[in-house]
Amino acid sequence: MTDEMPAIACDLTVLPDGGRERVTALAGMLIPMAEEVRDLPDGYALGYHDAPPGLLSELAEFIALDRLCCPFLRHGLVSDAGAGTVWLELTGGPGAKAAIAGDVAQLLPDDLAIVTGSHPERKGRV
Repeated sequence: MTDEMPAIACDLTVLPDGGRERVTALAGMLIPMAEEVRDLPDGYALGYHDAPPGLLSELAEFIALDRLCCPFLRHGLVSDAGAGTVWLELTGGPGAKAAIAGDVAQLLPDDLAIVTGSHPERKGRV
């Protein structure tokens, strides 16, 4: 195993058949559902308050696919105690935070996109 960080690039061609469409659909559905964004030193955490059980499965599926095409990212899924908030953490090494901000902000509601410091045109994918 090497300590070298992967290049900050997404390669959708590595996904299995239907994977590109599925990860795009999941990102387009899940990212806008976030109700809170936390700024982390190396990325962002998207919060889903009172998340239903099905949301956890969809977030896990998103992580399973996104980690294949975006190996520079670290993905985390954290469930607060009780029936609290579920957090999707997207972090990475140097330069990853800016890439995350650009991609995620495209899909977030305007009031949450401001947290990422990015307010790009609304198109594209995570």
